[in-house]
Amino acid sequence: STLAHFFMMDTVGENGYFEYLIDDASEWVKSMTTDIELENLTEGKHSFHVRGVRESNVTDAIPVVYTWEIDSTCPDTLIAVSPSDVTHLRSAEFVFKASKPIVTYEYQLFSSNSTLSFDEVGLDDVPWLPSSNNATLLQLYDLSEGTHILRVRSIDSAGNIDLTPAYKKWVVDRGGVYGPPSMPTRVEGSGQDTV
Repeated sequence: STLAHFFMMDTVGENGYFEYLIDDASEWVKSMTTDIELENLTEGKHSFHVRGVRESNVTDAIPVVYTWEIDSTCPDTLIAVSPSDVTHLRSAEFVFKASKPIVTYEYQLFSSNSTLSFDEVGLDDVPWLPSSNNATLLQLYDLSEGTHILRVRSIDSAGNIDLTPAYKKWVVDRGGVYGPPSMPTRVEGSGQDTV
């Protein structure tokens, strides 16, 4: 939110007041109330300094400082490792990455014994599952034959959710028509997860 609201305990008396600074401002702003509301703050880190001034013009020697960060940018999620489009392996390994350093992951898994396009799946009805221990590695076992679709999204520490989840569609075919089992060809990321 670009809005910040601060409430101070009245320690300055009837004729006292408060002064505050925002970020790198050099001039103290006078406030006669214990409520201070700041609007139209920019994204990024902020600091709020406040001090009391009493009736005898005695000013607090050490202001109270509160720091926080405004972050409204959604993270972007990438599936760095995934199975081949067609495989007869009934297990699959995925490695996730995100554009922000501190995130949690959630995923959806849809399985069908028919070949479906991504638009036909209706993944909105499939629940999102948390990645165990916030791992970047997800391993799936005992997959059925047919089409599988995995979607994954990241959520940052400010609660911003990736609105365009990464996804992978692949087919498990045990008929042996497509040759030897596939293996990931590129490995990135770290972590551990078991489903």
